[in-house]
Amino acid sequence: MGHRHAARHRHTALMISALFAAALAAGCGESSGFQAGALPVIELRIDGQSVPDGGSATVQMPSEGERIVGSLQLVNTGTGVLRVDALTLDATPAGSLRLSLPTLPLELPPAGQDSESLVSIPLIAAATDGQGATPDALLTVSTNRLLSGGSDASIRLLGARPAGQLEVSPHAVDFGTQGVGEHSRDLALLVTGGAPVAVESMVLRGDPNFGVDGPDGLVWVDELGPDKRILFDPPLVITPGQVHTRRVAFRSTTGAGAVATLELHTADGLARSVALSANTHAPCLIAAPARVEFGTRLVGQASTLTLSLRSCGTGDVTISEIALDPATHEGFGVPEYPSLPLTLAPNETFELPISYLPLEESPLAPGDGADALLADHGVLTVRSNAPVAELSVPLSGAGALSIPPTAVIVIAEGEEVIPQTRLHLSGTQSYGAAPIKRYQWTVDQPAGSVSALLPSPYAPEPTFDANVAGVYRFTLIVEDESGAISPVAAEAVVHVIPDEAIHIELLWDTPGDPNQGDEGPEAGADMDLHFVHPFAAGDGWFDIPFDAFWFNAHPNWGALPPQIDDNPGLDRDDTDGGGPENVNLALPEEGLTYKVGVHYWNDHGFGPSTATLRVYIYDELSHEASCPMLPLDLWDAARILWPSGEVEGVGSGGDCVVTHKVTPEGFFVGP
Repeated sequence: MGHRHAARHRHTALMISALFAAALAAGCGESSGFQAGALPVIELRIDGQSVPDGGSATVQMPSEGERIVGSLQLVNTGTGVLRVDALTLDATPAGSLRLSLPTLPLELPPAGQDSESLVSIPLIAAATDGQGATPDALLTVSTNRLLSGGSDASIRLLGARPAGQLEVSPHAVDFGTQGVGEHSRDLALLVTGGAPVAVESMVLRGDPNFGVDGPDGLVWVDELGPDKRILFDPPLVITPGQVHTRRVAFRSTTGAGAVATLELHTADGLARSVALSANTHAPCLIAAPARVEFGTRLVGQASTLTLSLRSCGTGDVTISEIALDPATHEGFGVPEYPSLPLTLAPNETFELPISYLPLEESPLAPGDGADALLADHGVLTVRSNAPVAELSVPLSGAGALSIPPTAVIVIAEGEEVIPQTRLHLSGTQSYGAAPIKRYQWTVDQPAGSVSALLPSPYAPEPTFDANVAGVYRFTLIVEDESGAISPVAAEAVVHVIPDEAIHIELLWDTPGDPNQGDEGPEAGADMDLHFVHPFAAGDGWFDIPFDAFWFNAHPNWGALPPQIDDNPGLDRDDTDGGGPENVNLALPEEGLTYKVGVHYWNDHGFGPSTATLRVYIYDELSHEASCPMLPLDLWDAARILWPSGEVEGVGSGGDCVVTHKVTPEGFFVGP
C-alpha cells in the first residue's frame, strides 16, 4: 500500500505544478486567465462519484492506523477559469478525517482545453477506538464564483466503521505427544474493525477426547448432542481491542492419534475454524483384543490365545518390556523375549502367544447360578515409548472338568475401523473337549451393505469388506469332532466410523438384480457418485477437473503440495451393483458450497434402481435421501456448505430433482 500512496502524492504535486505554470505563463492579476462572459462551474466528486452542493458521501474508515481511504476531485465543468482559494475539513472526532492539501490558491482551466480541468486530493482517515461518535466532517471549498452566484460549496463526509471481524489465534492447536491425563491450551479471540462481534455458538466435532470451555464449563465431544453445538445465551460479545481467552482440552487415554475441529459461529453467519490434534506425529501401541478371555477350559489342559500388538501411530514404536503383573494367577504365561527391545514400524503387528493352564476346577460364583464360575485373573503389561508408556491387558479364564464346544472370535483390525477396511476374522481359537471341525458365521450389517463373508460363511478364517459406515455384528457357532455344537454363539461388534471431515456414500437397490452382491463385468447396475467444486463450469457435472467422479477420481483442488490432504478422493468405484461408492475430503475449503449428485451410468439390463445417498460430517450422519432412477438419469441431490458443515437436500417435499437421458459429451454411455 505504501508504494501506491507515494505514487498518488507525486501525481497530485505534478498536476498542481503544471496548473501554476500555466497560470504564470498567462500573466498575474485577478483577471488572469478569464475571458469576458466566461463562467466557471465547480463539481465536487468523491472517488469519481459526483456529490451535489449540500449533499453527503460515505467514507469507509480503516480498522487500524491511518491511511488514504479515497480522493476528493475538484472539477471545473464551466467555460471560465476556476480559482480555488481555500479548502477546509472540520472533522469530529478531531483528526479522524483530513485532506492532503495542495498549495492554495490554485486555478483550473475550463473543460475541453488542453490543460487538465480536474485536480485529485488524497483523503486520509484515522481509525478511532470504535466506541465514540461515528466520524463526521464538513468539507467547504471557497472559489472565485459559483453558478448560484456565491463563492462557497460544501458537502458532508460520513465515516463508516468497518464491520468487526472475529480473529482466532492460533488457527491450529497441536497438543503434541501426550501421555495419560488431561491437557489444555488457550485460544485467543479478538475483534478487528470498528464494531463488536457476537459469538452465538460453537461446534466441536471429531475425537470424543477433545473438549472446549462452554458457558458452564468444560464440555467434551461425547457429551454434546447430534449437532455437536454449544449455544451462548446470551451471545458472547467481544469488543474491538478486547482479547477473550477460551480453553480447549484433550484427555489422553490410549496415546492414539486424535483430531477434531472447533468452529465459532457469529451473529452475521460467519464461522471461524480451529483444527485440533494430538499424538498425530507420535508412536502408538494398541492391543487386539483389548481383553484376553479364555472362557472355560479343561483342567490340566493348556490353551493358547494370540494377542496382537499393533503400531497405530505415525512413528516407530519400541516395546521395551512384556511381563505379567505379580498378582496374576499362576496358570497364565507368556514366553520370554530376549530380543527386546522390539521396534514396530507404523501399522506393523507383533503376535504374542498367551497361555492358560487351569490347575483345578473353578468354584461356583455365589448367587449367579450353577453355570457361573469364579474366574482366574491376571494382567499383562507392555511397556513402550508410546505416549501411554504402559499398556495393560486384562486376562481371565476358568477351569472345569468338562466343557462344551466354545466359539471364540478374533478380529485382527479391532473394534473400530474406517470405511473400506477389510476385516480378517478368525474362529481358530475356538475350543472344546474335542477338536473343532465346523464353523458357521453370520453378520448383521448396516442397511445397504451387501458385502459377504469370503470365501464362505463356513471358513475358519473368513474376510469381510466393511465398506459402509455403521455397526457390524458378527456371530460364530462351532461344532467339534464328536458332533457337539456350541450352546452359545460368540459375538463381536465392529463400529465403522468415517474419519474425514466429509464422507459421502452412494448405495443403490435394483429389484431386477437377483444377486446384488455378486461381482464381475456387468454383474449389476452401475451408478456413479459426483462431488463438484463451485469453480466447475456450467452445471458442473462431468467437468474436468472440478467434478470428482470415476473418470476424475483424485483431482487437485487445493494446495499443490501432495502432502497437504485438501483434495477429494473417490475411494471406491462400484460398477457391478449395490455399491457403495464413496468420496472423502479431509480438509474442505472455507467459504465454499460443494455439489453432490448421482448418475445412473448403465443398468446392464437389470432395470430401474433406487439410489440412497448418505453424507457424514465428522463421523456424524448429517443427511440421507433416496431417489428412484432410470438408466441415464442424473439426480442433483445435495449441497454441502463449509465451514458450517450444513447439508441441504435439493428439491422440496422429498421430491428428487432429476434430469433424464444425460449422456456426457466424449463418453460412451449405455448398453
